[in-house]
Amino acid sequence: MSWASIVKNTSSSSSSSRGAPNSIKPVPSAPIPIPNPAAPATSSAHLKCDNPVDYDWLKTSWKIDNDAYDSGQRELEVEIQKGSRPDNIRLRRPGAATSLPMTFVTSEDYYTWICREKSQNRAYSDELFAERMREWRAKMNWHLPPHKKSVTDQERRQGFYTATVRDSVSDELISVVKYVTPYSSIRDVENEELVEMMWCLVYSRADELVACKTVAEFTDLFSRTHHLSFPSWKIFNRKSLMSKTLLWMLSQKANIFPGRSRPGTAVWECDPSTLSWQQVKSAKSSYTKSMVFFNNISPFYKVGQPGGRPETGICVVEHMSRDGENAKIRWLLTAKQLREIERVEFSPDIDPFPSSYSGFSSDDEWLDWP
Repeated sequence: MSWASIVKNTSSSSSSSRGAPNSIKPVPSAPIPIPNPAAPATSSAHLKCDNPVDYDWLKTSWKIDNDAYDSGQRELEVEIQKGSRPDNIRLRRPGAATSLPMTFVTSEDYYTWICREKSQNRAYSDELFAERMREWRAKMNWHLPPHKKSVTDQERRQGFYTATVRDSVSDELISVVKYVTPYSSIRDVENEELVEMMWCLVYSRADELVACKTVAEFTDLFSRTHHLSFPSWKIFNRKSLMSKTLLWMLSQKANIFPGRSRPGTAVWECDPSTLSWQQVKSAKSSYTKSMVFFNNISPFYKVGQPGGRPETGICVVEHMSRDGENAKIRWLLTAKQLREIERVEFSPDIDPFPSSYSGFSSDDEWLDWP
């Protein structure tokens, strides 16, 4: 069943039940008890009625919630009509209450009931969103690569490690593989849309990616696909900069993306966090912004190795500062090899340099490409 037909079945007035798509089953739950004032009260709260129900206030609160669900339904209709990237919209589940019961004895009764209503509506909205996103990614060929599951001893020396984090959707603890990146990369690797676009290009558009032989061709690919990860308002002002930032993140020079290492790149002999700012300033030529120090893992000696790692990436951009859009791109991996790369979470180093010394700003690093 198409999502257009789902909307047609679910776009009735707020006083009627919402239809459910065939592919999405209503979230199973126990029936929500509605207090019956005729039944004998058993709790001390009911006997004392210390917090009687203010139905005028409840009706106002109920109307606000219902207006939000109706607004979400309209957003869903527009999303399907335009074929745009799905948003996680608040929706009312099939079978949800469409009118406010007038049988609450205390305000606590209402809060218990409405919290369960909202929780079940949220579970239904999340499930529906996940299904819509799967269909949209398949239609647009905009898939993320599968997660990396394990780390070898050799990979651990390169900066891969396993960590336990809390999942943002399920709120459960899960195990993920992370990859250490230079401290100067923090602004870029924390840009969720940019990181998603990078992974989707590498995995789903690998053939188009390696076909880009110049910066101008990569910029054209970015322009054709950025709407799949970025909302229009977020890309408008920085479109030209973001394409070059993304290309920079893929390059060996940035030392951000796991790929092919370049032997012979600079390594450090002394951890700068153990030096005074005067010592760092006098030895600044010994450090580069692409070095990794593995200083964000505790205990640090379990990941990485002294001196950092060779600069690693999947491409080399030749003479960027001189040739600009005409600069040549040399890809280090084939399209098939790119599709085999597993996804990791980027984990930037902590700034190892004393705060009083600011000579290692990472802003617009790509302007300094050789």
